[in-house]
Amino acid sequence: MALIDKASLLMVPSTYEAGKLYNVLPSGNRAPDSTDQNSGYDQTRADFDFDRGSNAAATRVNADGLIEKYRENKLLYSQDYTQSNWNKTNCTITSNYIANPVDGSINAPNITIDQTAGSYEKTMTQQNLNFVSGNVYCVSVWMKAGSVSSDTLRILAYDGGQVHSSSYIYLDDIENTPCKYEAGDNGWNRFYFYFKASNTAAGYIYIFNYAYGQVTNAGTNLYLYGAQWELGTYPTDYLDSTSVTGKAGVLVDLPRINYDANGENGALLLEPSRANNIAYSENITNSWWLKSNVTALDNQGISPEGLNNAGEITLTSTGGAVLYKTSLIIGDGVLSFFAKPGTLSGGRIRVSVDGIGAAYWNLDGTISSVSGGTAEAAENYGNGWFRYSYNVPSGSVANYGVQGGIIGESMLVYGMQVEPNATYPSSYIPNHGESGGVTRAADLMYTGPTDLGGGSVGTLMVEIERIAIDTANTGAGVQLLTSSDNEEIRLHFDAPSSQVRWRDANNGYAQIGAALSVTAGEFFKMCLVSDGTTAKSFGNGAQLGSDYSIVTAFDFDKLSLPQKAYKVKQIYFSNQALTDAECATLTTL
Repeated sequence: MALIDKASLLMVPSTYEAGKLYNVLPSGNRAPDSTDQNSGYDQTRADFDFDRGSNAAATRVNADGLIEKYRENKLLYSQDYTQSNWNKTNCTITSNYIANPVDGSINAPNITIDQTAGSYEKTMTQQNLNFVSGNVYCVSVWMKAGSVSSDTLRILAYDGGQVHSSSYIYLDDIENTPCKYEAGDNGWNRFYFYFKASNTAAGYIYIFNYAYGQVTNAGTNLYLYGAQWELGTYPTDYLDSTSVTGKAGVLVDLPRINYDANGENGALLLEPSRANNIAYSENITNSWWLKSNVTALDNQGISPEGLNNAGEITLTSTGGAVLYKTSLIIGDGVLSFFAKPGTLSGGRIRVSVDGIGAAYWNLDGTISSVSGGTAEAAENYGNGWFRYSYNVPSGSVANYGVQGGIIGESMLVYGMQVEPNATYPSSYIPNHGESGGVTRAADLMYTGPTDLGGGSVGTLMVEIERIAIDTANTGAGVQLLTSSDNEEIRLHFDAPSSQVRWRDANNGYAQIGAALSVTAGEFFKMCLVSDGTTAKSFGNGAQLGSDYSIVTAFDFDKLSLPQKAYKVKQIYFSNQALTDAECATLTTL
């Protein structure tokens, strides 16, 4: 009999939704279909529940090898302009008129101008929108010229105290239009602009607005589709919204199946809570960032996110800090950022903390020198991008930038992050204007109290990668618990040597077998097997130490993965005690 046939629970990260990570086995834990053909299957669910609270700050590397965020189109009825939440002035809407630029469906509306006199009043407005002071927002909409000629339009936002405006839009002279845009097919173009809100208040977004004094002939027309209002400096893929906002990406409570830069080796990412204290992690032109001997531009290259939202810094003279922030709280923390050399051909990439030291990397990501803290070779994210990180014992001022190089040369940057009181960089946490930092909640995953069925006979195996060996943050690894939680077995992963430990309410902890030496960034397999009398542990194909005589009987009942820095590739549980040879096979990499 194959080992998979002996499994009563098998989790390989593949199928998931918000709040749930589905197992491969048991296979009969799905509800009957409409024909009732599978009504004879066991309906008991043994899937893992997953929880990150209401937090939407998490990211992952998706199957395309790109950083993926939570995304939200905050506008309602984003392409149905006939709805009452859109205020129409001096124009008439004809719905479902032509093919839209996103999927080709015939649902883009025609907008006909009703008046000849030009003014600020020819608008499509969505009102009572909640702006937050300091946040960076991007507004975008698809437009296509109809019979309009020599018309000048703008997109505006009013945050309750200030009007923010795009550059002019020339629909009949798109090659010379000052407004930023992405070219589409069949005459469609996506126009966008971003701004920093100056007030926390209810405001408006004007999707098109004719410039003052511009003469427009009544009866002329244009086409609109897909209005979007979101955080950030660059428009993400359009999200349709109805009476609720459109959402996509790493949703609240969605398990994060994380891949490498090649889109391979998918594994469940579990991390503790962390914060990013950089207030503008992708908006380097913001005045929050200080500049010296450098010019800075936003949206100048394709970032590790796959969008044109990487910033560019260009040296204007040699020496000194280039992009930095003073009085930044770091504590015993870690600084990280993504960078790509761009036109930079000489010099090194540097991050430094005043009064502490600095880390220097060569342009291929290898370490050049480190002082006052610790650093490793940069992590390769593909397409020329590396992620650099520097751990410091203490400090208050952080400087990001280039050391040396030739005047006029540039580099791309993205995703600056400072995690206070941390010893290794966690996954990227976007921050679009929260001065107090953005916090990602911890990932928690567990089975229900009776999912494993109880009993003292069974085999548990996990294949896990330790993201970092964090001796300052000790605690449980994978916990196998009784229903009352007063007994547990831990596959303990918080030290450089992992071990299986047993605890009951009366006897404290006891190690089962010997420890297995593990290396951060490398997957390993460990398992526990019990026949009710004797327990053994195995790791990477061999038994670890000697047998352990069970003093107090216990039940395999539920499974919990606490908030630690893991990547989980598979979890295997059988309510049978596998043989030594089978356990060796099960844990062979």
